[in-house]
Amino acid sequence: MRKKWLFAVAGVLTGGLLTPALPGQSTPHEDLFARPAQSAFRDWPPDALRTRGYWLPWGKFAFGRARILDRPVLFLMTVPWSREAQRFGAAVLGDPDVLRDVNRLYVCIAVDADRRPDIEERYLTGRWPVVAFLLPNGLPMLSQANEERIAKPIVVGDVDVAGMKFLLDQGDVYFRKWGSYLPRIAAKWTEYEGPEAPAEGPVAAAASDPVARWLVGNFDRELGGFGPAPKFLVPGLVEYALARRIRLAPALREPAFETLAKLLQGPLYDRRDGGMHRMATAPAWGGVQYEKLLDRNAALLREASFAAASGLGDGERFREALRGTARFLTNVLARPSGGGFYLGQVADPESEDGGGYWRGEDSAPPPTDPLVLSGPNALAGAALVRAGAILGDESLSRAGVAALDLVVREGVVRARGARHVLAPRTEEEEDTERFLATQADVAFGLLDAWTTTGEPRYRDAARDVVDFALANLASGDSALLTDRLAQAQPVGLLARERRPIRPNARLARVLLRLDALGLGRDHAYRDRALAILGAMAGNLVVYGVQATEPALAIEEAVAPPLEIRVEGGSGRAAFHAAAATIANPWTVVMSDPSAEAAAPAVATVRRGDRSAPAERPGALAAAVEAVEG
Repeated sequence: MRKKWLFAVAGVLTGGLLTPALPGQSTPHEDLFARPAQSAFRDWPPDALRTRGYWLPWGKFAFGRARILDRPVLFLMTVPWSREAQRFGAAVLGDPDVLRDVNRLYVCIAVDADRRPDIEERYLTGRWPVVAFLLPNGLPMLSQANEERIAKPIVVGDVDVAGMKFLLDQGDVYFRKWGSYLPRIAAKWTEYEGPEAPAEGPVAAAASDPVARWLVGNFDRELGGFGPAPKFLVPGLVEYALARRIRLAPALREPAFETLAKLLQGPLYDRRDGGMHRMATAPAWGGVQYEKLLDRNAALLREASFAAASGLGDGERFREALRGTARFLTNVLARPSGGGFYLGQVADPESEDGGGYWRGEDSAPPPTDPLVLSGPNALAGAALVRAGAILGDESLSRAGVAALDLVVREGVVRARGARHVLAPRTEEEEDTERFLATQADVAFGLLDAWTTTGEPRYRDAARDVVDFALANLASGDSALLTDRLAQAQPVGLLARERRPIRPNARLARVLLRLDALGLGRDHAYRDRALAILGAMAGNLVVYGVQATEPALAIEEAVAPPLEIRVEGGSGRAAFHAAAATIANPWTVVMSDPSAEAAAPAVATVRRGDRSAPAERPGALAAAVEAVEG
């Protein structure tokens, strides 16, 4: 194979570019190859090609090219669904004059943030797109030309073509003048960059209480949400309120249920096609960012399911939100074949603010982003099954099962965890990219689907994903898992480990559930969960609303679960479906898929030292009420 490859290259080269010159003659490219590569290709591309975009993928090759040519890197991190990103890309980065300067002075690297959450974690600046000046080693180019007069990464803000050309020129001048000094400054800065490490503490109710007090204290009683702006869905908030209510700490009920109700009443919720937009940037749920993403709507389905099942607040509004959000997933984001859902729907490209279509203006439905990710599909599938059980709509349950089966079939590789991207998948993504958030989301979604369907393939796949994560994402002395697999030669900030608290907390919730199912005796799942939560329990309140799921995980760690033990085979699945309508988020359902099919299924509900029987699925709610008082 190697000989064929060498022969093919030789054939191409002797076909023109390196054809030997006759005596006394020279080839058109003789000077080019007589000089070192750094100078020979410094002015690449030639004039005729300088108004094209040459965006390379993130990797050693691209940064190696920057080192060889001794050029800075213009780094673009974007997402296809962002209206601002697409406008900036077309109007500014696509301008011929800008492209000439870019190609003349820089090596250009582009990343789709949805495909690379590890790069997003380290380089996101808070707006789309991220356009930053990097050194050839991948570290940020730093400058003190800012209000604080301290060294900060040089990033491009909201500029026009003239402003971009100025920045490109000045960035090149700055790099030429200080190129030997900037890597040392960047290396020193890198020692201190990144989020503060969480504080260790005991896994006890006292670790959750400050988070609840912070949420109550920052609750906007007039408009809902927390603080003036931005306004968005807080995943797990309703579950957290219900978990605390069960242990007789009900103060969070009003902030959680009123925030969800205000969201559904305001412009963030789409009454045309169902589902919710990405976020609101203004206090009264205004300044809507109109993109509609699968992960946000999967979280909305789960929150509305628990709110509707609880019997608290505006139950009919929550049920209508279930119907509308499920309609958006199954009508707009559903793939035409194979099951599962696309990443999201972009904002209206025909209107100034992106919301024209949803206001009823004369425009076609905005397109969808066709990327298919494992984590959001697992969560959306599980949420649809739960919503279908609450609404009595079998079509929703079928759509959820199809998404879950897609994840198990295409995303979960035995003993190798869950792939991040399902489709379209590149060759690099086939085996190498495994992220903590993906493992946590897939495992949580699949195990939740076991609760509501009783299908053992979901339980077993969840356990396999968890075992992979525990074995491959642990690093150093911390019990917290890192956000990605280790790399042999990481570039830039990828050399800096991240241990994000939210996916760690979600994985801890999965570990607690596996242990409650009796699957953790040989794997110490509960011990690992307590170690993970103990590594962050010391001062969760500093994370604000981002501490909601970690605090919920602690609530589940210190309280006994609601156990539903199903015995017998005939009607077993109906008990699982009935469990989806229970408003206790810390519920585990134990059943034996191989039980005698002829034996009618019955259930025993237990919490702590109290128990009650349920001889049919319809009696499950009464049995739960009996044990929870």
